Amino acid sequence: MNRIEEILIEMQIETLKLSFSGILRKTREKIGIRQYRAAEYLKMPMSRLKNLENGFFAELPKSSELKEFSELYQIPYKFLVDKAQKQVNARKRLMGKEVKND
Repeated sequence: MNRIEEILIEMQIETLKLSFSGILRKTREKIGIRQYRAAEYLKMPMSRLKNLENGFFAELPKSSELKEFSELYQIPYKFLVDKAQKQVNARKRLMGKEVKND
């Protein structure tokens, strides 16, 4: 078992409790990738990664972004989509907007 697999096993229970943003940030930190390196790998501006990790987004991230995160962090794509949708819905509720069922 390699180090990334060990870390992912340790995080399984923790990630169930985290928001989408928390999962992105904690996973990146646990596997020891600096934010600028992750942004380079993901081919996205550092500001975009920061916004996603800090919860500053109102719409579901692009499927291509979610697929890249899934690949880099070895987290199932569907799990990331579900977590991101829940976070978007929570933000919309706070803003008094209509939300699809999550």
